[in-house]
Amino acid sequence: MAVTAEGAPGDELVASDLEEELPEDSPFLRGKVFSPRVPDGEWFRFRKDQTVGSAAQVAATKFGYEGGSPTFETKNKVVLDRNLTLAAAGVHDREVLELVDAGTGV
Repeated sequence: MAVTAEGAPGDELVASDLEEELPEDSPFLRGKVFSPRVPDGEWFRFRKDQTVGSAAQVAATKFGYEGGSPTFETKNKVVLDRNLTLAAAGVHDREVLELVDAGTGV
């Protein structure tokens, strides 16, 4: 499985990328995103300065969702503000996120 990071054409996330720690100053973070359509989840690489809404839209598109206002929910059931960057929202490398709709659920 390989997923292209937004803003980095051809920069793909592969299994070996998950084994190595990212340097603190890396512009990227990796997240495992789940949804009702993809209950086993899929790994993505996002830029830390990417908005939550933009990153969620990448995942939603990959999972075949159209429309709505996708965002992420943490394992603690906190729905993230779509307008914040992933870093500002407190998303960390290797975080597990659920794809949800900011309005009514995906």
